[in-house]
Amino acid sequence: MSMQAHYLNRTKEALWFGTAAVRAAEQSGSPSSTARCNALLARAHALNGDTTAGAQAMLEAERRLNRARPDDEPDWIRFFTERQLSAEFMYVAHDGRRAVDVQQRAPLVLADSIGMERRQVLVAATLAASYLPEPGEATAGHGVEIEQACQVLRDTMRAAQGLTSARGIESINVVRRRLAPYADLPAVQHVENEFRTTVALVG
Repeated sequence: MSMQAHYLNRTKEALWFGTAAVRAAEQSGSPSSTARCNALLARAHALNGDTTAGAQAMLEAERRLNRARPDDEPDWIRFFTERQLSAEFMYVAHDGRRAVDVQQRAPLVLADSIGMERRQVLVAATLAASYLPEPGEATAGHGVEIEQACQVLRDTMRAAQGLTSARGIESINVVRRRLAPYADLPAVQHVENEFRTTVALVG
């Protein structure tokens, strides 16, 4: 529920549910579950602009995951490994609008996501968004960054082809909407053409 509230940009609910999840997870005896819930709480804090609380929650997530023994964890949470935690660090940086941190972490996460199409798309879309001006920010001087965003997005279209994850497709669409003001640029036009002939065609 915290994750859903986060996607809907309902920060207060994301924080409330995230805090409740951490408390419940702490009573479950599952370090991996507690780590996962702390990561979600960190994202809620980052979305709320509280970078200190977000960093503390991620530190706790890391500590808890270090205590986890996969064989003792429930099947449903075994996906939450150090690889997934690395992706969470990147997502928290994105929610906190720390573009440089996203750009530093994303290549390693992408390299560790080969064969995982959904995660590749989510990470690539997050990386592409990090190069774009925030809504309302002056756009002058961002030409190179827009080109980089487009290149990242084009590179992930193959992974997105045939993807059934609504969240994955929407992550691309979020970046496409932010690129809309630059629709006259060839790079943006190439992205739209690639989207129409791969992702949209399959849908």
